[in-house]
Amino acid sequence: MKRLLVIFSAITIITSVMGITPAASYEKSIDESVKAMIAMQACSDSSQMDCIESVKVTHADGTSKEVNLSFGDLKNLPNLGATRYESQVINLKYEYEKKGGPLKTTGVYVNLKTQWIDIPTGGFQLPGFNVMFLNASELFDTDTFTFVVRTSWLKPQNVALYGKNAIFKEEKINGGNRFTLGGSKLTQAVFDDSNKYSLLYKPEGEMLKADRIQDVIYFIIDHAANFSQSAYPTKCADQGYPVASSNASSAGQPKLKSPNEIEYSIAAPHFKPDGTVFQGYFQAELNTKYLECIWPGNEISKSTEFSISVIDDQGIKQVATTAVTFKNNIISLKASGFHYSAPTIKLEGNFGKPTSLESSVPTPSKSPLTETTSTSSQNTQPSPDPVSSPIAVTTKKSTIICAKGKTSKKITAERPKCPAGYKRK
Repeated sequence: MKRLLVIFSAITIITSVMGITPAASYEKSIDESVKAMIAMQACSDSSQMDCIESVKVTHADGTSKEVNLSFGDLKNLPNLGATRYESQVINLKYEYEKKGGPLKTTGVYVNLKTQWIDIPTGGFQLPGFNVMFLNASELFDTDTFTFVVRTSWLKPQNVALYGKNAIFKEEKINGGNRFTLGGSKLTQAVFDDSNKYSLLYKPEGEMLKADRIQDVIYFIIDHAANFSQSAYPTKCADQGYPVASSNASSAGQPKLKSPNEIEYSIAAPHFKPDGTVFQGYFQAELNTKYLECIWPGNEISKSTEFSISVIDDQGIKQVATTAVTFKNNIISLKASGFHYSAPTIKLEGNFGKPTSLESSVPTPSKSPLTETTSTSSQNTQPSPDPVSSPIAVTTKKSTIICAKGKTSKKITAERPKCPAGYKRK
């Protein structure tokens, strides 16, 4: 199932901040059996669950500082398919660009949804958790925001992090889980007409130009819900879940193409509004225990080395900067610098192959982006850092677009030339 992400319409109801108020009254935890969308509040003590523990900003030089939170008016919006359908803007006051930089304020929504909510006015809310920045374009490019939240019942079945150099961590704590999510702003190329997205997977998609560019930070954890329908398979949620981040407009779940090969299909407009090529970014992690559960008998989970490549819609391997690491049962992959409209990210394992894969890289000394640990105390504060991985660069090739009448095609090679009868655009 593909998730079509158009951030400007992701939140159905947008409300203005009417004033600065304290957080809502104390709740020990949120009842999952009651259909609701909850605006999460700051944790009042070390034992409270379903709350925001902390938010910090980290700058490019590695310095970081706690972000001050102030809560706008809490509103319960009627007639939206749930007894509690809350809306509240949280203002983050932080140091911009560097330690000691000018103080800036930006607004976010932080919501916890217990069940699938069909909104009578159109659309739906998936069960789970999300953080959405309201004005990401105002943020400094390399400022990374990290949220630490506690939950009493949230069980991930899929994690989508629309932030660059994304951070994700899960910890088992007394009473539930602690999740750490972070990233810096990510640029997307989008259409104003949602019907255009389906064209990205067709031949004409190669020539489509985005209507506009937008900056976003949006973190999502989809919950393996007990009480309602779910967007993704829940049968393997106890064994792990996929984690992914990209600047794609449309992205699907990983698919097992062959016993030793996994593919991700992603899509976005090929061109920016100014006609320049839109560069792609992709980051993902897969737990081998999850792979063994969802695809019994696969060979990827038995591999020790991996390669990653980006294949365009004509089956041609693209020029891209790639990295793949393997540690603690987690396969971490990253690709950037490729082009859209509908490329495929391909991961291959070495199980049963006589030689090492040329694009594999050694295990890094740092922990992978996704971690699952256990602790007996809720007072331990995680301090995640973005992963710094070795990078492997593919053979230098370039892509040109050739036209003959109304027909266009892309040619990728070390020295690309247009075929007879075609002219370079």
